[in-house]
Amino acid sequence: MLVEKTRKYGKAALNMLYAEYNYEDDIAVQREEAAEEAWDNVRKEIAAAREETAAAKEEMAREKIARMNTVKKMYQKGIITEEISEMCGYTMDEDVQILDERC
Repeated sequence: MLVEKTRKYGKAALNMLYAEYNYEDDIAVQREEAAEEAWDNVRKEIAAAREETAAAKEEMAREKIARMNTVKKMYQKGIITEEISEMCGYTMDEDVQILDERC
C-alpha cells in the first residue's frame, strides 16, 4: 500500500520538498482539477443523453412504419377507416394521414 501511495503521490511530495510549498496554490490547483473533472463528467452525460435520444427516435420511427404498414394492409383488405380507427385506437385523421403517406 505504501508503494502504491508513493507511486501516486511521490512526484508531488518531491516537488514540495524541492520547491516552496504554497497552500493557496495547492488549493487552486486542486479546484482547477476538480472543475476539469466535473466538465469531463458533464460532457460524458451529454454524450450519453444524445445516444439515448437517437435510440428513442429510431424506435419511434420503427413504430410509426409498423403502424403505417398495418393501417395500409387493413385498408387494402377493404376495412373502412372508421373500423381501422376503432380496432387500432387511432383517430380517423391519423388513419387518413397514414394512408396519404403510405399509399
